[in-house]
Amino acid sequence: MMDGQELRRIRKKLDYNLRDFAEKVGISRAQLSKYEREVTGLSEERVNQIKQKIGLALVSECELHVHFDYLKFTFFDSTIQTVIETIIGIPMKYFIVEETKQHNYQLKYSCGNLVVFAWIEDDSQGILMDLTGQGVYELEQFLESKELNLKDWLANVLDSSWYLSRGYYSRLHSTRLDIAIDEIYDPMNGNFDLYELKKRRDQDLIKTDFQVYREQEKKFREDHGGLTLYYGSRGGEGMFVRFYEKRYELASKMRMTLDEVLEEHGIWNRYELELGKGYNEQVFNDYINGVSLDEIAINLLLSKFEVYDEQVNKSGNVERMRFRSEYGESFSSFMPVDDMGVFLDGNHLLEIVQKMPFGVGMKIQAVFSENKGQLALSGRSSRARTRTKNIMQEAHVAGTKQKRKILEGQLSLDDLDQKIDDGEDILDWKAFLVVSGAMKKQMNIRKKYLLNRFSGLKMPLLKATFDNPYLFQSTLYGNFTKSKYQNSKWRHTSTVASFAEMNFFTSLKSGTSLGFYFGRVDSTIEEKEDRQAIVSNSKNLIYLNILLSNKQNIKGKKTNNPHFALVGDTGNGKSVTAKKLFMECALMKDRVLYIDPKKEMRRQYMRVINDKEYQKKYPLDVEFIKSFNFVTLDVRDKKNIGVLDPIVLFDKTEAIATAKAMLTNIYEGTWNLKQKTAINEAISKVVEQRQKGKIVGFWHVIDELVNSKVEDVQDMGRFLISTIKGSVLELSFSRGDVKGLSFDAKVTILEIEDLDLPKEKNEVLDENKRLSVTLMFALGEFCAKFGSRNPKEETVVFFDESWIFQSSPEGRAILKSMKRVGRSQNNFMVLITQSVKDLDDGEDGTGFGMVICFDEVNNREGILNYLNLPVNETNLKWVSNMVQGQCLFKDMFNQINRVVVDVIFEEWLELFKTIDDTDASVMENQFVA
Repeated sequence: MMDGQELRRIRKKLDYNLRDFAEKVGISRAQLSKYEREVTGLSEERVNQIKQKIGLALVSECELHVHFDYLKFTFFDSTIQTVIETIIGIPMKYFIVEETKQHNYQLKYSCGNLVVFAWIEDDSQGILMDLTGQGVYELEQFLESKELNLKDWLANVLDSSWYLSRGYYSRLHSTRLDIAIDEIYDPMNGNFDLYELKKRRDQDLIKTDFQVYREQEKKFREDHGGLTLYYGSRGGEGMFVRFYEKRYELASKMRMTLDEVLEEHGIWNRYELELGKGYNEQVFNDYINGVSLDEIAINLLLSKFEVYDEQVNKSGNVERMRFRSEYGESFSSFMPVDDMGVFLDGNHLLEIVQKMPFGVGMKIQAVFSENKGQLALSGRSSRARTRTKNIMQEAHVAGTKQKRKILEGQLSLDDLDQKIDDGEDILDWKAFLVVSGAMKKQMNIRKKYLLNRFSGLKMPLLKATFDNPYLFQSTLYGNFTKSKYQNSKWRHTSTVASFAEMNFFTSLKSGTSLGFYFGRVDSTIEEKEDRQAIVSNSKNLIYLNILLSNKQNIKGKKTNNPHFALVGDTGNGKSVTAKKLFMECALMKDRVLYIDPKKEMRRQYMRVINDKEYQKKYPLDVEFIKSFNFVTLDVRDKKNIGVLDPIVLFDKTEAIATAKAMLTNIYEGTWNLKQKTAINEAISKVVEQRQKGKIVGFWHVIDELVNSKVEDVQDMGRFLISTIKGSVLELSFSRGDVKGLSFDAKVTILEIEDLDLPKEKNEVLDENKRLSVTLMFALGEFCAKFGSRNPKEETVVFFDESWIFQSSPEGRAILKSMKRVGRSQNNFMVLITQSVKDLDDGEDGTGFGMVICFDEVNNREGILNYLNLPVNETNLKWVSNMVQGQCLFKDMFNQINRVVVDVIFEEWLELFKTIDDTDASVMENQFVA
């Protein structure tokens, strides 16, 4: 009887936790716990229930044909005529009578393989019905012709009320009952090798109650002729078990080749159970009461054998494959990929492996199938077709519904044969996942995770623990040969196109191979608790060097566009990401400019580096920040007047375009035709004078307008003077006698005092905001000038609030100019804006080489459309589930992943803070579920 410790050991061996095992066997978790702790004893009924539930799982995974292989009944106080004509139901005239000494009887009555023995005078020994497997089959066929079945016949024969009331016999004995389990030949997925069972027995991996064991190996045509394993002894009330390679027996008996036997009969192994009196009554009772013969046979085997995949040491722990080297030790496990069904479309196995939260190795072995021959593809297909046909015919005769798997298999065989005829290449392949851990426990946890995860994906894995040493050896480079591959175990067969559905050469890699650590890929779709949860569960590190984006001959790179877009709603991590990239660029040899219209950086950086504690902890960072050139343009400081004058700063073309854009944007209305013409003429005239060496500036354009003879133009000039004077726009107006901005420092952060920018793209602008936006045009063109000074020098420009350039046609033209500089002048631009809508480059044609999209609550479909991703429920969930610090990243290799930005330097996080933690926010994080 099974005790609590035995039950717990079985559960552990099967890799179940308490909850899942309880559900599997149909009891509560609490009750299972009591059984294992031996608080409550296990009844025989409960033990049988548990064994039956486990056995059902085994049956569902095997292709087996289970049937009665021997029936032996003795009827007492009856007549030969009653047994033959009434019990069996066949007229006596069809039986041949002959004398015999078999079984100590005198007469033998036989009709085919239906055999009955009797005495001439003495009936005390009873009348014996002796049916071999073929005899049972013939009896079933006869009963079916009478619209009866064996189950109902047995129910009557064994029912004392039935035979006593009719006076057929007084009692009966069932002295022998055999059940045969035929393992059906499976050329696609392979069959069980009895030598594996023998090997496990030799290694003490089989636990059984049988005291007697022997084995026998025969010869078949001067070659291996079949292995037979015997357990137990014949006779008595017990059980005798024989496992043997049935195919060899049939080949020898019928003088056929193995291939012919497999094609015609389709049987690989047979597992026979010869049951004595002690088992017969219960087996018949279960069978008559509706328990399938499959379940009965499997449960009988489970009650007698426990086959282990692994060696258990003295401590009761399972041994694992262990590797030792000078660097330490690790534990590994190889798991073959099991049957994935008929249709491989979209299985994406290699992509899924990369999504696991820990490293998983993948070993794939493949060869092109031979098309002709019994052992080649055509022969395998023919045998599989014969077996499928037989199964379908049996189901039709029995009136049962065809299983979907059989129908799909039939279609796949039709398709396979057509492809063989068409000469299409077919692959035989095997796939193995390799999981490792520094400790046994870690490896076991990972292994269980993979088994459960892939089972849910309809890509089952096999533990194959006993085969691990073999798998390790056979998958080493140089050990894979075609002859070894003939073993059909774990073999899959598919077209090259289906094989490619595993997504070879796809990668969840993001970013560049070299560069600064940027963050991690989140390969899941589920919402995480916070950014740190993603970092902890992702093994895919991202490195990024944005200066590689315009370099040639980098393998796999899809673009040479050097520009970078950073978009998303406020508060999702956009500013932190921009400043992280800025700090990393500042550490390199390039020249960096950061346009900070919000005036955040200087104030925050200065506050942090002036903190005594920060200076003590991070002296090198303090020194680094102090090397930056912080420029604040304040119109109240007279030396800043005119430093952004486009007439002074820019070449002819850029000066004209920028000046026009600014004068057009100053007025909230629309200038009339005369005014527009005057603006164009005045700007062209002053710029031409500047080109000839005359000291003139933007104010001279206004003078030309004021001095015009056209009244509307004069009014416009006076309006412009009144608007510009005393405003932030004075930074862009001079008489040509200013030097203009100079950025010779390696790192410059530029901010403008009193710049009043709108908070939203569609916000109605008052005069201050409109003038601030106008000044941004000059800043934008200056960024283009900054990037084009020296083509041999790499320059990076960060422009915050760049969405402003999309607010007018003139602004879009300046943005286009800024972006075009980068391609030819070795300039990299990082535009930071609020939405992918601001990246609209339909008429531009320049685009962005890399894009980071943080969540936009009101424009998630727009994000997907911009990244050319399907707008569907899954992808929308993918976007909406992003937490703070998480974004979609399209890199220069055109790979799009959901990633989390990870700043690993605490000192940088202090610099990037724009809002300090409050007591309330700290407490909230402490109590997050």
